[in-house]
Amino acid sequence: TIESRKQWLEEVKSLWNSFSKNDLDLNTFKDRIQDVRVQALFRRLGVEVEVEHIPGLFNLLDLKGTGFVTVDEFAMAIQMLHGHAKNIDMARLRVAVMSIMDQLKELTALCKDQNIGDG
Repeated sequence: TIESRKQWLEEVKSLWNSFSKNDLDLNTFKDRIQDVRVQALFRRLGVEVEVEHIPGLFNLLDLKGTGFVTVDEFAMAIQMLHGHAKNIDMARLRVAVMSIMDQLKELTALCKDQNIGDG
């Protein structure tokens, strides 16, 4: 419903504000995520925080791979991390992995043809 969506957005906004008013870097993220109140906000949004996986979680939030997370990336990533993967998500992932595997095979064959990597 619209009300539940508004509530969700308010919770995402609250979580973001607990981190930063600007773009978020890994060091700030590591520092702030230690706060149990911040961890509780993540849990309310359906994302479990494990201290040993903080850098990996940051990388998932950093959708563009810039080393900084913007508020837009943050909201989008939280939405993607919320809940269980859907069948369509898994199918898309499977297709992407197969494509990468095919490209890797082609690259390996090309390298062998060019004698690259033979020492």
